[in-house]
Amino acid sequence: MGKVGSVSINHALRDKGIKTLHAHWMQGEYPRSEFPTNKSKIVYKVKNNKTPPLKIITLIREPVGRNISAFFQNMPKYHSNIAKISVEGLQDIFLNKYIIDYPDLWFKYELMDLFNFDPFKERFDYKKGYKIYKTGKHKILILRLEDCDRILSEALYKLLKVKNIKMLRRNVTDEKGHITARTKYKEFKLLSFPEEFLDKNYNLKYAKHFYKKEELDNFKSNWSVK
Repeated sequence: MGKVGSVSINHALRDKGIKTLHAHWMQGEYPRSEFPTNKSKIVYKVKNNKTPPLKIITLIREPVGRNISAFFQNMPKYHSNIAKISVEGLQDIFLNKYIIDYPDLWFKYELMDLFNFDPFKERFDYKKGYKIYKTGKHKILILRLEDCDRILSEALYKLLKVKNIKMLRRNVTDEKGHITARTKYKEFKLLSFPEEFLDKNYNLKYAKHFYKKEELDNFKSNWSVK
């Protein structure tokens, strides 16, 4: 869905000689899409059962951290000159203009529609931190970014039978762009956010399914008034 660590895993897989296709929103530019990477040919093949069995890897990340990272990645869409606006001004834009339910929309249009697959029908093991699903002839691995240091190698071995795949940091928002943007991003993450806004994020369908309530409460406390 973007800003969940997929670039890092893509590089790790390629370093092992594994052929990959990296994409975010494969069905491209439709209303309320984010990071469109139009892959119309493979979308057609998947929907018409014309591909070999695929192994799909997708990560998830707690919504507020993910959404902030995506907001800064797409900053030109929201403000033309980040150097001329305060972090408080950026926060106001984020609170009022950013679409916080992009992750839920991604599940709806990309995973559920494209692969005729509903991960919300099956229980997710919070302690394990990942799950491999079967949908038709395809396999889908969903894993939590927060658990990757602990479970990535195990999860990818179970899916791909390749050992010792390690995730290196790539495409990290606080290491990208001009120093002003990086500084603003780091300052932005120190801000507190209104409780109502946090509740909306942590009430997203995917958040409540893949994280237990205690975990969501801990995430919320990190962004609450300090």
